[in-house]
Amino acid sequence: MGLAYMKWYEIEKRIREEGKDEGKAEGKAEAIMELLEDIGAIPKELEKRIQEQKNLDILREWHKLAAHSRSIEEFERLILKVPLG
Repeated sequence: MGLAYMKWYEIEKRIREEGKDEGKAEGKAEAIMELLEDIGAIPKELEKRIQEQKNLDILREWHKLAAHSRSIEEFERLILKVPLG
């Protein structure tokens, strides 16, 4: 197998993995939004913040917080305490 092919294969593999991570992040953000919609109207700023977050560890924490929050305001307060990686 040629060196050029190996490099291309590694690049292609990395692109696929990044795409999977992006898809997971989008799905997790959507799940958070669905939970929050059950407790109130989501401000546009908060919606944007959730959708722009790409760190899966942070999104997992936010998802747990959304599941246990009693209000949008409580969720907003709690996510400020989550370390940003």
